[in-house]
Amino acid sequence: MKGFSLIILLFAGLARGEDNLISVEEIWDTEPPASPTWELERAWDLGQGNRFLATFHFTKKGNGWLSLGPDLQLRVHDSHGDRFTYKGDILNLKLEDLNSDGFKDLSVSGIVQNWGEQGDYLGDRFISGAFLYNPQIGFFEISEVSDTQLIE
Repeated sequence: MKGFSLIILLFAGLARGEDNLISVEEIWDTEPPASPTWELERAWDLGQGNRFLATFHFTKKGNGWLSLGPDLQLRVHDSHGDRFTYKGDILNLKLEDLNSDGFKDLSVSGIVQNWGEQGDYLGDRFISGAFLYNPQIGFFEISEVSDTQLIE
């Protein structure tokens, strides 16, 4: 039942149209002209005096990752037409206390558009993940992931 309630929570966030933690416009507006890759950093207030410096990594090819710890990267941006893309080019990223511990956690959700070898559209699928902030180590940990494609 825990997984079902998480999906309802993620769909509720989508339905409310809450602001994403980063926009496609921000990604391309910060693209350096001469570099094939670039980074964006965001300081997140997670509660109880804890802050986390989130680092987004992007490529001119149209891919992007979010580093949540030394061994955890999420594929959050994909506009490059190689077998799949994300609808709207980026997943929905929300900070919210998912486990009622007083710290904001990260929920990730979105639609993957699947493409065939010849560029033919094969359909959509919903993906989601929940990543809980662990104040003892200062990083996020995987709680639930609906698709391993989300994790790099």
